[in-house]
Amino acid sequence: MRIAVLSDLHANLPFAEAAVRRARRHACDRIVHLGDAIDLGPWPGETLDFLQSEGVELVRGNHDEYPILGLTPAIDAKLEPHIRSHIAWTASQLRADHLALLAGLPPRIDSRVDEWTVRFQHYLLDGDRVSDEYLGENPDGVMRRFAVRPGEVLCFGHIHTRIWRFCDNRGALNPGATGFHGTDGAWFAVLVVRESGVWIEWHPVECEAHLVVQELEHRRVPAWESSVHYMFETVAG
Repeated sequence: MRIAVLSDLHANLPFAEAAVRRARRHACDRIVHLGDAIDLGPWPGETLDFLQSEGVELVRGNHDEYPILGLTPAIDAKLEPHIRSHIAWTASQLRADHLALLAGLPPRIDSRVDEWTVRFQHYLLDGDRVSDEYLGENPDGVMRRFAVRPGEVLCFGHIHTRIWRFCDNRGALNPGATGFHGTDGAWFAVLVVRESGVWIEWHPVECEAHLVVQELEHRRVPAWESSVHYMFETVAG
């Protein structure tokens, strides 16, 4: 089986379309998005509509939680007013069916593929919510903290950093941020699962950032300059 693994599109519709088109060209059997479909970019509702229309399997991320569950106390304590305005704007762009979709998204999906268990989740969980804990990027530490078992491949997002680690019959994959550029570009991964083993293919997202920048400004999205900086000028953490 070939599974396209996307993450952290953050309301970036052109990048979502480019990634899904490329996944289709490379004969993927499933496409899974690991959370944070919304916030930052200018197309929150349109991105959700597109992912649904393409049959993309969705996991709930922390930014997907904010319109339905509010901010966690830790996030609430550190957000600046202009970022709060942006989060409120994102929520205002969502229809009732979008909110129902977000409320129904699972925090985790476990799939049995051949002899392997493949686990999809945005990040560590604190109950039903995404945890505020930050693990860093050490793959061995990630596998320990997520308690990845032999015969299991973990696919997670959130930290916007590409990771692939396979050892002792266990794997951990982070496809990076599919909706960001940063210094590493925008990416998704194809996880190839066979009875004999698992491996990945890296795929760049071929789309221009100026499309997003123009729409952020055109729609007068609050804190749009911060979005541009975060999505295209820095490596997000």
